[in-house]
Amino acid sequence: MVATYIPQGYNQSGQLGDVCCVNGVAWPRLEVRRTLYRFRLLNGSNSRPYIFEFSNAQPFFVIGGDLGLLDAPATAPWVRVSPGERVDLLVDFRGIRDGETVDLVNTALNDLGNTVFMAPELRSVMRFTGAGDGPAAELPPVLRDGPGHPDPLEPPPRPDSVRTVTLMGLNDTSRPVPFSTMMSLNNLAFLSSDIDLARAGTVEQWDIVNTTPFDHPIHLHLARLRVIGRQPILTSAYFAANHPPRFGIRWAPSADAFALGPEQGPPPWEAGWKDTVECPTDTITRVLVRWPAVAELGFDPDAVIPVPPGAVAVSPGSDDEMTDGMAEPGEIRGYVWHCHNLDHADHDMMQRIRVQP
Repeated sequence: MVATYIPQGYNQSGQLGDVCCVNGVAWPRLEVRRTLYRFRLLNGSNSRPYIFEFSNAQPFFVIGGDLGLLDAPATAPWVRVSPGERVDLLVDFRGIRDGETVDLVNTALNDLGNTVFMAPELRSVMRFTGAGDGPAAELPPVLRDGPGHPDPLEPPPRPDSVRTVTLMGLNDTSRPVPFSTMMSLNNLAFLSSDIDLARAGTVEQWDIVNTTPFDHPIHLHLARLRVIGRQPILTSAYFAANHPPRFGIRWAPSADAFALGPEQGPPPWEAGWKDTVECPTDTITRVLVRWPAVAELGFDPDAVIPVPPGAVAVSPGSDDEMTDGMAEPGEIRGYVWHCHNLDHADHDMMQRIRVQP
C-alpha cells in the first residue's frame, strides 16, 4: 500500500515516468558511422524537461530551434529541451572507434516542486556505438545568408507594447479535499470571461512571471517568439507587495521591482524564432511575441468558427466558476496560450487569446 498526501487527480508535478523512450523504443541503441549526423529533437514527454549531454563530454552543434535555422552553428556542451520544444543538432561522430560506445544522458535535476513530490529522476536516454567509416562531412560555417540559404535572422523587433503575465499555483477551493492543488495563468480559470486580446501585425513584449515552485514551458499558438532573457525575482516580496485577489480576478502586476540580479541572455539554442519557452521558477522570462498580420495569414484570425451540427461549444462560465458552460447557439474564435506540461494545461494553465485585425 502506498500512502500519499496528494488526492487522486491533483498531482501537479505531472506525469514523470522512469523509462526513457526515443521514437517509441525504450533506451534504444544506434550504430553510427564516423561522420556528422543531424538530429531533430522533440521533447514529447508529458512533463519532464531534459538536459542532454554526452557521456564523453563531446559538444553539440546547434543549428536550429522550434521555428527554423540559426544564422550559424552554435557550440554547446549541453542543451535543455522542455516539453513541446524542438532543437536541431549536428553531432560529430568522426572520432568514435569501431565498437566504442557513447551515451546520451539527461542531467536535469528536479525543480523544487518535483523534489517535494518525489518525482523519479531519469538519467539514461540512448547509446551510440561506432560502426565503421561514413561519408566525408564538414560543419557548415553559415546556415543563412548565402547561396541557396534562407535570409539571415532579422534583429529582434522593438515591441509595440509590454504585457505582464503570471504563472500561479493555487488551492482549488471548488473541491472538498485537502491539498487540491491547481495551476493557473493570471489567476484565471480557462473558462473565464476575461479573455486576452492582441492585435494582428504587432509585436509585444511578454514578461512571464513564474511564482510557482515548478518550471513551466509556455507555448503560444499562432505567434512567434524571440527570447530576450531571464531575471530571478524574490517571489515572497512580490506577493507581499501585490497580494493576489480571489481566484477568478486577473492578477498580473509587474515584477521588475523585485529582481534579484541582472538579466541573463538566452543560451545559444534559443537564438532563433520559437513558439515554446522554458520559464524557470522565481524568474521573469522576457520574450518578444510577434503576431502575424492578416495579409501574412490570408485570413481573419478573429473570425467566428461555426460549430458543426451535433458538436458542443464550451463557453465561459462566471469568473470564479470551475464548471463548464455550454454555449447556445455556440461559436468559437481565437487561440490559446498554455503551459506545455500537459497535466498543468489540463488544470488550469491555459488561457484563450483573440488576435484581432
